[in-house]
Amino acid sequence: MADVAAQDASSDSASDALFVTNDDGGSFTCGGSATCDGRSQVCEHVQGGVAPGVDFYACIPIPSACDGDVSCACVATALIGRGAGQCSAAGSDVTVKINVP
Repeated sequence: MADVAAQDASSDSASDALFVTNDDGGSFTCGGSATCDGRSQVCEHVQGGVAPGVDFYACIPIPSACDGDVSCACVATALIGRGAGQCSAAGSDVTVKINVP
């Protein structure tokens, strides 16, 4: 597992809300500053850790276990080892929150 703090992504600490747009089979907003391709990516909101902690959004590949089933249930289960928790979806546009201890 890659060090979450070492990942470079845009930060959006203004809100804890999960951002998704309507599912048109194309791109969707991920945290206000990233745009994911709903056909091949999901949005993750990584938050937590020792102060000052991390708080960023990033588009990641759809987990291979979820090919054909891009749903919150599948994505959250596939990413549980990374700390997956809260999830929201609009069709196949999925945003999952990764809680960093």
